[in-house]
Amino acid sequence: MIIRTWLLLIGLLLLSPRFLIALSNENLLIKRTVVYSYNKVTGDKYGYRIPALVTAKNGTLLAFAERRIDLSDHAQNDIVLRRSKDNGQTWGKIIVVAEDGKNLLNDPCVVVFESGKILLMYQRFPYGYHACNSGWIKMAHKGYDGPYNTKSLLKYSDDDGIFWSDPLDITHQIRDTDAISVGSPGRGIQLSSESFKGRIIFPLYETIPDGKGGRTWRNRVAYSDDKGITWKLSERIPRDGMKGYGNEAQVVEISDGTIGLF
Repeated sequence: MIIRTWLLLIGLLLLSPRFLIALSNENLLIKRTVVYSYNKVTGDKYGYRIPALVTAKNGTLLAFAERRIDLSDHAQNDIVLRRSKDNGQTWGKIIVVAEDGKNLLNDPCVVVFESGKILLMYQRFPYGYHACNSGWIKMAHKGYDGPYNTKSLLKYSDDDGIFWSDPLDITHQIRDTDAISVGSPGRGIQLSSESFKGRIIFPLYETIPDGKGGRTWRNRVAYSDDKGITWKLSERIPRDGMKGYGNEAQVVEISDGTIGLF
């Protein structure tokens, strides 16, 4: 019996940092295939972080990441993709799915519809502004249409990730007025239970200024019942009596039809 497991590994080694390593476990023999790599010593131009891995309807593996000019969160990030047609043994050239000059594109989150359509959500931060104050980088502002506001964007692919649509701005639909940004990297889901069959769900964490120059976080999900055309927000997950805050999360559908956010 052959058992295959696929992992996304984020690592930074001193001389040969690697991440997004596909591991094939066959009879306890491990074969590693490097999908993205960054070696600062040898002068690699880009670093890669924040992976998302999905399988297209035709079986193609799609490995997304943020491409950065270094490894910091505020590094003129683009969203890139590599595809594998042989279960991760080999990978195609890097496809730039989304780029926006010096502005930052963060948190790729991907869902594959039953129809085969692939939906990517990501977040845009204006250059010089992020989710907190840090040195020369300032906290993004509340609001929707100003130069210092974040945006939540969608792109679609109908050909297993080769070509992508123009971005669709859904910020007003999935971010409340008290938050400066939302998002969560990884995977979304399409529900299969009868009650809400076909509903698309993305996990979210919300960054909310605390009024003192700092921030807090809350969690909820965004969902669509019309294949991603329009979106609604769930209630925020209660945190009464809990210490700390949730942040980046993943969503799953449990066998009884309930939804778990982890």
